[in-house]
Amino acid sequence: MSVQADVAVQDLENLYPRIRNNLTFTFHIIKSVACYVIEDPVNSRYYRVGVNEYKFISLLNGHRSVAEAMRIMADTLGEDALMQNEVVQILHWLGSVKLLDTNQPHEDDNMLGFSAGVAKLLFPKVPFGNPNKILDKMLPLARLFLGKGFFVIWLVVVLYAIYVVFSQWSHFASTANRILSVNNWWHLALVWVVLKIIHELWHALVCKYHNADVRETGILFILFIPMGYVDASSCWNLPSKWKRIHVAFAGMKIELFIAAVAAIIWNETSAGVVNQVCYEIVLMASLTTLFFNANPLMRFDGYYALADYLEEVNLYSRAQYYLKYLGRRYLLGITCSFSEASIKTRLLLFVYGVCAFLWRIVIYASIALATSLLFLGAGIALSILYFFVFVVLPLAKLFYYMLFGKGLERPSLWRSAIIICGVAYFIHAIFSTLTWEKSIETSGIVVYQKQETIRVYCPGFVRKMYVKTGQFVKRGQKLLLLENKEARADYEQLLLAIEETNLKIRQFRQQDLVKEKIEKEKLKYLKKRRVEQRNLLETLTLYSPIDGFIETRRLHDLVGAYLKTGDEVMNVFDPKTKELLIAIHQDDIDEYRILLRRNDLHVYIPSIDKEFQGELDNISPTATTTIIHPALTAVGGGDIVVRNDPQGNYHFVAPYFRADIFLPAHGALKCGHRGYVRIYGKQKTIGMHIYYILEDWVQNTWNQNS
Repeated sequence: MSVQADVAVQDLENLYPRIRNNLTFTFHIIKSVACYVIEDPVNSRYYRVGVNEYKFISLLNGHRSVAEAMRIMADTLGEDALMQNEVVQILHWLGSVKLLDTNQPHEDDNMLGFSAGVAKLLFPKVPFGNPNKILDKMLPLARLFLGKGFFVIWLVVVLYAIYVVFSQWSHFASTANRILSVNNWWHLALVWVVLKIIHELWHALVCKYHNADVRETGILFILFIPMGYVDASSCWNLPSKWKRIHVAFAGMKIELFIAAVAAIIWNETSAGVVNQVCYEIVLMASLTTLFFNANPLMRFDGYYALADYLEEVNLYSRAQYYLKYLGRRYLLGITCSFSEASIKTRLLLFVYGVCAFLWRIVIYASIALATSLLFLGAGIALSILYFFVFVVLPLAKLFYYMLFGKGLERPSLWRSAIIICGVAYFIHAIFSTLTWEKSIETSGIVVYQKQETIRVYCPGFVRKMYVKTGQFVKRGQKLLLLENKEARADYEQLLLAIEETNLKIRQFRQQDLVKEKIEKEKLKYLKKRRVEQRNLLETLTLYSPIDGFIETRRLHDLVGAYLKTGDEVMNVFDPKTKELLIAIHQDDIDEYRILLRRNDLHVYIPSIDKEFQGELDNISPTATTTIIHPALTAVGGGDIVVRNDPQGNYHFVAPYFRADIFLPAHGALKCGHRGYVRIYGKQKTIGMHIYYILEDWVQNTWNQNS
């Protein structure tokens, strides 16, 4: 017998619902209260109901009407029997979670089917079947790593790894910018996939360790990145909540152990492939474990562990249902009830529901952003589709419900109108009234304002070094002497050629005027060559162009070395004049040009914990994608994302302007220190900021993919 989803509008005498015959009911004692856990093996879902609710549900066989079931309950339980509104609420719930047999579609099935289709497009699943035979063979080998003895080893290794990382924190943190650069994302994704396969395998092994079955295993694609999954939901039938928590924490436990071992190896190895892979393992295992698996706001390991610890089955669903109940009753004025009477539990559901809802918004936005960045031009289309399905459609459904209700539920129209008008006014205020002063933070590198690089013009061997590293020199002071015997011999040959040409001119002066003229032209050419060669020989002695200090490494090792034209020998700098070199994004250049007239920049140098009053000295007239300074890039430890061209050269992803900020003299300020400049731009409405952010996002995504 079929039952329509909208049970509230049915006559209870004519309604014959039937509970699905493939459900399993298990008796449990949770929080010292008897209850039944319903297992839905088709959808791998579990639900908890009270004893009275179970007795009512067990009467729904398709041949007995709801009214008959209520009369049987009244005869059996007396005053403890369920009220009519409670029965209607239970039937609503059974229909919404699809525990009833029904041949008629739910009124939301089309919308849910479309949403599920989009979810399958972004997160497709490829099942491989039941893995229990393979797991049974692996379990004896893995048992050593699953018991209490291994936990002691795990704890010691993890604590030591934490000590290692924090003792080398500056080095560890400085490596992150290079590892997290765009060019290394796919490498990180590969590490992540391997870690997640091990993560899911450990869930399955611990599940088998506690004598529970693993129904299914396969591959789940998250944004088309493959990762393994296992269905270990049968552990919910385990009587001990600590065993269930052990299963939930198993994946995180082995990931943290692998990360700890990798951290120790990273600390003991020098730069290379092994060192980098170990760092990536530490980074991915710790980040994904903390922000995803351990996060109780998402239905991953941390959520199930928290739900088992609190003994709150379906914590997420109940919290969302409680928020909907509050909205229906107190905002829309609908008469309804909530079965949980405990104030403590209601507070828990409210706090968890709000936090999970906000986190869900963050995840939706992150997935949309990641989709647009990873999948070229199709990414924008997928992001728009994702936004339509998971934002627009639910809002449209809510709007429809507020105006027209559902079944016998009829929201108060004047309340709905107030809420809709309030939301509309809030949106209008955001886009046209409320203003926000945008702050712009730009990172830079401290360089010497007066700095000259000494380079070789005439190649040769270094014969004498007149200075040493750190020595103060005056302008025009000798720095080093080069020797080039070939250049010297060429000069001597020119002198002989000039003397020979002068003799020929005197010889032809009386005999052949034409030859005399030719020799004179030759003499003119030779004299020009002599000047050029003499100037070249003079560059064998290098002089300081400014007053300053010598900066280089191993200057004494250059004596006897051969230097080519253009080779850098040393730097001469004036330590009294330093400036912060920054790269300004083209979208922020207008605010900086205004500051060029005001000169009120504040520069913060974290390494010495000092703030300086800076003066914007110069801004380049045009923007460029050519790297202004390697230290500003993500590859060099900075913040600016770069990309590779076909020739293997790095370039900025977007155009940047070069700017120089003059800094006052300070003894602790050193060349190479990183600094940050924060300025405040023009006040704009929040709506304008959102519009510009979306516009930039679309343009940047399109430019990167075209």
